[in-house]
Amino acid sequence: MSHEIFLINKQFSDINPLSVGSEKCAPGHSYGPATREYYLIHYVVSGGGTFFTETETYNVKAGEIFIIKPYEVTTYTADNKNPWHYIWVGFSGKLAKMLDDIKTPVLPYRKNTFLDLPSCAKKNNMREETVVSKLFEIMANIFDDENESARYEQLAYDFICSNYMRHIKVEEIAGQLGVNRQYLSRLFKAQYGITMQDFLIKTRIDYAEKLLKKGYSVAESAYMVGYEDVFNFSKMFKKQKGISPSKINRTII
Repeated sequence: MSHEIFLINKQFSDINPLSVGSEKCAPGHSYGPATREYYLIHYVVSGGGTFFTETETYNVKAGEIFIIKPYEVTTYTADNKNPWHYIWVGFSGKLAKMLDDIKTPVLPYRKNTFLDLPSCAKKNNMREETVVSKLFEIMANIFDDENESARYEQLAYDFICSNYMRHIKVEEIAGQLGVNRQYLSRLFKAQYGITMQDFLIKTRIDYAEKLLKKGYSVAESAYMVGYEDVFNFSKMFKKQKGISPSKINRTII
């Protein structure tokens, strides 16, 4: 069931709230494709679903937000087994444009601020002003988390560069940093334009090429960059470099 409260447009310059709503969606319920002229943030209270932009697909779960910018065409669909219950707020304003610089539209949100929005929107007096106060808090929390996430991206990058020779996996990297794998993967790709898995492979193969040129055998080079399976290493090497590692170093395995 959907409940939406449209607010009076008071033309506040910094943050101008326009609507507040909540919905406990039926399984598979979908909204869109749609576009709008203002910013819209959904906070998932429980359950989950899928958020589609024109170029990406995101799985979103409880405790996360998804951000829609003006004129973006989006669709979002509730999970068939555990459909989401979300709260949303629509708004415009000069400070709202800071969201244009967010690297990923799906972020964890660790506070309970959104839970207060429906009751704020129902106030008889100063309701728009009360919603504005919550929106300032929401924006502050989003950008606190965004600044913190930049540290995760760099740490993941450095971890791979320092540990590529070990038998590490992306799950281990996320575990070491204490963050959700999917969230970390989104941040990493947004920052570096490559997935963590692909960056790990590229790093290993680049170092292996240097070892081969120094005269190490294919087997030795594979082992020293974290590959136990020489056949898999050779396949990855050829895929990355367009040439078999044995053609760089003629040493017989």
